[in-house]
Amino acid sequence: MRKLLRVALPALLAGAVLAGCGEDTDAANQYVQDVNRAQQRFAADLQKLTGRITPESTRKSDQKTLEQVEQLIDEAVGDLRTIEPPDDVRAQHQAFIDLFQSYSKELEPLAESLDADPSEQLRANQRYVEASNRFARRVDRIIAQINRRLSE
Repeated sequence: MRKLLRVALPALLAGAVLAGCGEDTDAANQYVQDVNRAQQRFAADLQKLTGRITPESTRKSDQKTLEQVEQLIDEAVGDLRTIEPPDDVRAQHQAFIDLFQSYSKELEPLAESLDADPSEQLRANQRYVEASNRFARRVDRIIAQINRRLSE
């Protein structure tokens, strides 16, 4: 039986699981462990950072936090790139990496927009929440695709 992969992005993602049976169970288990480790590190660090963006936080503080989130995403991409996915999920794994990169790109202009007036800061915070929610939904979809492929 394959080990389970839980994606734990607090406040962003519902728990998701990768599991399944297939011919190359050892390789798949290693893949699940590696992705799980990368996800847990990302989720823990992201939770610390996202709690810093509040209605009371300053623009400068929010800008620094968003830059740190972008750096964290870049690190997660690096971690995911070092993982060798089974052939059955290679395309989905690349889509997972691409998703993280597009999320980072989506956040870039938000950090810059925080130098604007308070109403623009509020809109930037709303865009951050919307981008994060889209990211979470897309992660769930890719995880579901990987689940299906690993369980075939």
